[in-house]
Amino acid sequence: MLETVLAFAAITAAFEAILLLRFSSERWLSKRWAKGVVHCTAIGVNLLIHWGTIVGTMTAVTAGLVSFATVPCVLYWMAFKRRWHEA
Repeated sequence: MLETVLAFAAITAAFEAILLLRFSSERWLSKRWAKGVVHCTAIGVNLLIHWGTIVGTMTAVTAGLVSFATVPCVLYWMAFKRRWHEA
C-alpha cells in the first residue's frame, strides 16, 4: 500500500511540474498566495479523484506534501532557464 501511495505521489508531482512549467510564469509562481493555491489544488484534486479509499486519502496528503517540494523545483528550473538564455 505504501508503494502505491508513493507511486501516485510521484505521478502527481510530475504532472504538477509539467502543468506549472507549461501554464505559469516565474513572477506569478513566486507569490505566496499562488503557492498556496497550487498546494491546495494538488490536495483537492487528489481528494476529489480518490475520495473514499484509504490509499486515496493518503495519496492526497502525500501529494500536498510533495507539492511543497515541486513548486520550488519548478521555480528553480524557471530561473535557471531564464539565466541560461540571457547568458
